[in-house]
Amino acid sequence: MFVCTYIQNDDEVVLYVCMFVHTNDDEVNEGLLPVLLFIHGYNFEEGTGNAYDASVISSFGRMVVVTINYRLGPLGFLSTQDGTIHGNFAVLDIMAALHWIQINIKSFGGNLNNVTLLAEGHATSLVHILLVTPVATVNHLFNKAILVGGSSFATWATTDHPTYYAKLLADALNCSVVD
Repeated sequence: MFVCTYIQNDDEVVLYVCMFVHTNDDEVNEGLLPVLLFIHGYNFEEGTGNAYDASVISSFGRMVVVTINYRLGPLGFLSTQDGTIHGNFAVLDIMAALHWIQINIKSFGGNLNNVTLLAEGHATSLVHILLVTPVATVNHLFNKAILVGGSSFATWATTDHPTYYAKLLADALNCSVVD
């Protein structure tokens, strides 16, 4: 069973969940299935979880696969470094999806005590942050993580000049900036 609607314009769609649920009428499902949360990571500016069809891995892997969208670009990562805009909103979006999974996944046959995060590309740095975030680990939002292609230590994972980029964006939008 595939639970997701097709989105033609996903420019502003965030906190969107697509689920691929293993179902087979010929099998007796004994117990809840493991859950795999796939987090896309083409880059920090574009991408969508909707682009990934996980129906095959869900069926043959006998698991529930969830893909998500999260905020990208300045909406996901803008920081002023002074506490006004904290940044890393994309991480908060992933945590919101993990909370949703904890509340709802059992209704889809998923085991909330067996949640694995799978991140590729730039998303690996986001999951790496979650691995050391007490609120995510203490609350047992996930149990395992697979990082394919990077970590938060990669040179592309952070910027040395977030305030500079915040001011560039403010100038481009004709917003006043108070120093």
